[in-house]
Amino acid sequence: MPPTQTCPPAAASASTGPPMARGLQAATAPVAVETAARCLRVTPLIWVKSPPTYSAVPSLEGATELAESLLDVGGAAGLQTLALLTDMTQVLGHDVGNALEALEAIDFLTGRRREARLGVVTAALASELLVLGGLGRDHAEAEAAVERALASGAAAERFARMVGVLGGPADLVEHPGGHLPSAPVQRAVTPARPGFVTGVDARALGLLLVELGGGRRRAEDAIDAAVGLAGVRGVGDAVSNDRPLAVVHARTAADAEAGAATLRRAVTVGEAATAGPGSPVLRRIRSALELRRA
Repeated sequence: MPPTQTCPPAAASASTGPPMARGLQAATAPVAVETAARCLRVTPLIWVKSPPTYSAVPSLEGATELAESLLDVGGAAGLQTLALLTDMTQVLGHDVGNALEALEAIDFLTGRRREARLGVVTAALASELLVLGGLGRDHAEAEAAVERALASGAAAERFARMVGVLGGPADLVEHPGGHLPSAPVQRAVTPARPGFVTGVDARALGLLLVELGGGRRRAEDAIDAAVGLAGVRGVGDAVSNDRPLAVVHARTAADAEAGAATLRRAVTVGEAATAGPGSPVLRRIRSALELRRA
């Protein structure tokens, strides 16, 4: 008998990040869509992140072109394919780093804290998957189901079960601090002067995480799951000595000092508040095949 083929999920993310990852992504993202189409015979959902400062895609137009090229792959496989483009010109959520983001995800599921932009993107992706999977008649019904799962605790309960099945701690959701590592040095970084955040260099923050040890330059590099940034302010947020730009979580005092300097360069502070970005979901693109069938 032929070996059993293992198929990936039908949702894929197609952002572009550090230089080393970009070439791999360009080669593998279409393969992922095509493999999902061949294995699953369902409609893939592609998540394309569009930050002019973070990715190799320099504009919304470039991100749209990337999404359309991936949609073409799904269409060539005979599938209806959908792409969501989201804004990543600043941090999605409040935290950056492996353990910090895991903790924020758990807090989101349990309702302890839910950053608004993260909530919009989560609801959009989840509701699209429900509609694509036939579990929602339309987006309104699907979004209501997502909200019920979060409000009732069903989403957090299901996540806890998944962690247990994968061999993780049974009480991770109830006691995440007992299992997620924390950095020994935590430094609140205040702005040079009080004001309001007017811009964030998201790419610089991603590279800062790498500098702290939370990301890889080479495949063989070890990752420090404890380091990162917590409480990162977004555009329109007030900052002062009492409202830091973020808290750097580092392995050493020297790393925290260097991280603080990079953070101050990455976040622009002005005297007047500016309007924050609109919806983080920028565009929903349907494949030509889906449009023909609609």
